[in-house]
Formats: sequence, C-alpha cells, structure tokens
Amino acid sequence: FLAVNYQFGGGIPYGKILELFGTESGGKTLLAMDFAYAAQQLGGIVIWADAEKSFTKQWAELNGLDMELIHLYKENTIESISDWVRESVYFWRSQLTKNQPILLVVDSLAALECEANQNESQSDRKAEMGNRAKAIGTFLRGRNPLLDELGICTILVNQLRSKVGASKFEDPDTTPGGEATKFFADIRA
Repeated sequence: FLAVNYQFGGGIPYGKILELFGTESGGKTLLAMDFAYAAQQLGGIVIWADAEKSFTKQWAELNGLDMELIHLYKENTIESISDWVRESVYFWRSQLTKNQPILLVVDSLAALECEANQNESQSDRKAEMGNRAKAIGTFLRGRNPLLDELGICTILVNQLRSKVGASKFEDPDTTPGGEATKFFADIRA
C-alpha cells in the first residue's frame, strides 16, 4: 500500500520493530501478510510466530504468499518463541547471503503467555499480567540487539483494549504486554 509506505517512510527499516495494533478483526494480520508478501517478492523469508493460532494456509495463499517461504511456529509461550526467534534468525541470515529481508511476525502479543503461568491452575494465577509483561520485556530487551544486528524487520501484532478506570482526560485505549513494547517499537501504528 502506497499510503502505508508513505506513513512508515518506505516500509519497515531493516532491524526495526513495528507494533501494529488495533481492534479485533481490524486487518492487522492481513497487513502483516502484505508485508510478508513484499519480503518474499524481495527474495526474503518470513518467520511467523502464531501465538494466536489465527494463521491459515488458505488465507495466506489467497493473499499471494508462498508457503515454502514462511516458517510457522505455533507456540504461545514467550520463552519458547524467544529461543525459536534466536535460532531462526541466525540460521536464515546465514542462508540469505545477499541481504534479502527476513520478516519476523509475532501474532499476537495479547495471546502470549509466560512459562510460569502456562501450567498453573486458574486459581493460583495472582500476578499473571505482571509476569507476562515482564517476560515480554525480557524478550524484547534480549532479542532487540540481535534483530538490529542481523537486520530483521519485525512486526508485533497487538490488540487495542479499553483501559479500566481511565479518567475523561486520559486516553481510554491501551495495548496489552506492558510498557516495553512501546519503548522498543520504532513504529507504532
């Protein structure tokens, strides 16, 4: 989309993070697929963490994606995604010798869970949101230097939620996952 390219200054710069957030069914995954299509057209690879379990092969193919050039990971724990990202980006950057783009998509931050909460019973979850926000912060803090060094374009798909108890002078909208995403995202749309 020319308008999106204009707004983003030509797309996602190599090594930078785009936080793409909005309401449910607002087209966030579709826009991420458009970026994936562009990466593939440039000879690149897409690594897609499908924490939300919303990725469908048929929809991707209808939108022009080559499934041979998408490496899908269907886990939702932050720690396992972090390790998978590290292994994947090292591998693919060693394979793509002409600086072709590598696009990482994490869909979505709202669906991520930390390992500490994954196997707990519902009644034992006291600080669940705090644990998740800390784990997302650790993931971004730990992987951001690697993503920058290897020139990985990253899209973090996120949800837009209503802030409970917001005064009439505050923005009533917020995004899950803590403040780290806002800090590490170079572009928020």
